Amino acid sequence: MSRGKRAAVSRPEKMLDNRYNSDVVSSLIRALMKDGKASIARTIVYKAMNDVTKNLPKNIELPEHDGMIEKELLVLKRVLESIHPRVEVKSRRVGGANYQVPQVVSRDRGNTLARRWLVSSARSRSEGKPMWVKLAKEMKETLEGKSNALSKKETQDKMASANRANANLARRDNTRPDDKERV
Repeated sequence: MSRGKRAAVSRPEKMLDNRYNSDVVSSLIRALMKDGKASIARTIVYKAMNDVTKNLPKNIELPEHDGMIEKELLVLKRVLESIHPRVEVKSRRVGGANYQVPQVVSRDRGNTLARRWLVSSARSRSEGKPMWVKLAKEMKETLEGKSNALSKKETQDKMASANRANANLARRDNTRPDDKERV
């Protein structure tokens, strides 16, 4: 296959959430779910979104919306947008040495990382509170700009910035032309 053409990837249909009719909420539910307990994860996400929207910081402005459900969805999208990374570093082995190569994050990969970081940061809180409270606090702190999930994003950005000298290795092919002739 030539370098410029890629085969089309067939992705499964997006599962929409019943309450919000949104794939963003359903994917957050799936990221939070443990042992196939979707109804518990759904309850946690719904309660957290409701709590964050009711206790929204005063400095947060949302676009026009009608109804509480749409406002909750806008808040969740704002939280995930603020956590969404721009670049990430991937390890690349060249000539016996490992280099951290910065690469631009695709939209799908960025959304996945944002959800994963949000859930893991909420889980790692050791407050002795229910999970929906932890998730709500993490979302609220993200909107305020001081959450653990945001610090993960900033750490990733700093690592990519520090290793930008290795960016030329991103598209480098491991095989040399003379190696192909010997075969």
